[in-house]
Amino acid sequence: MKTTHDLCVATSKYTDKNGQERNKYENIGKMGTRDDGSVWINFKRTFNPAGVPNPADSDTVWASVFEAKNNGQQQQAPQQQQAPNPNFPHEDHPFN
Repeated sequence: MKTTHDLCVATSKYTDKNGQERNKYENIGKMGTRDDGSVWINFKRTFNPAGVPNPADSDTVWASVFEAKNNGQQQQAPQQQQAPNPNFPHEDHPFN
C-alpha cells in the first residue's frame, strides 16, 4: 500500500506574519492506493467530527486533502502526525 495524501480538517484560524488569516489544520487520517489501483482511506480512531468548528451550522464536515510528505513510499502502517506548532505555522502543507 502507498500513502498518497493526508486528510486534514481546519480547527481554527491564525494571522500569519504578513497579516493574512490562515487555517490551522489537524491531521485526521491518510489516503492511498493498493497495488491493484484501488483507493483506501484510514481515519484516526480518535478523530471526533463533533469537535470541528461549525460556524455555518452545517450537518457535514469538510476535510482537506494534501499530498503526503512521503508521497508514494511504502508504509507498513499509517504514521500519526501532530497538528502544526502554532508558533511556527506552515502555509502550503500543515505537516511539512
